[in-house]
Amino acid sequence: MLDTTSKTININEDVRVIDDHFSEIKRSIDDEGCKVNLNLNDDANDDKRIEKGSNATVTTTKIPDEFICPITKEIMKHPLLSRYGQTYERDAILTFLTKHKHICPITSKKLHLSDLIRNRTLEYQIEVWVKSNHNSSY
Repeated sequence: MLDTTSKTININEDVRVIDDHFSEIKRSIDDEGCKVNLNLNDDANDDKRIEKGSNATVTTTKIPDEFICPITKEIMKHPLLSRYGQTYERDAILTFLTKHKHICPITSKKLHLSDLIRNRTLEYQIEVWVKSNHNSSY
């Protein structure tokens, strides 16, 4: 009985170490603007089935820079194009302009709401990319 309990504790500890290690890898990859998928082979969704030497793969997909809002640093859902050529997430640029007296965050030039238009092309490209990369955080 003691031997079985000891093995169960070790398995649980191994799972925790693997989870911690993966979380650390994911954080460092996310900092670089990548998407991460963890695939554990052999139906390893059951934590007790993860064993030393099990096959695990991590795949990353770089998020295109033009999909990232320069204010929020996140993938845009509703991109707006400014008269100066920069694109921002709608809510982020509207909030920024209200707080900073209509000054562009990139150029520091005057920027009014009427100087922003919906960037439908980029919005479509982002939607296609997100769907093809199965990014659920979008």
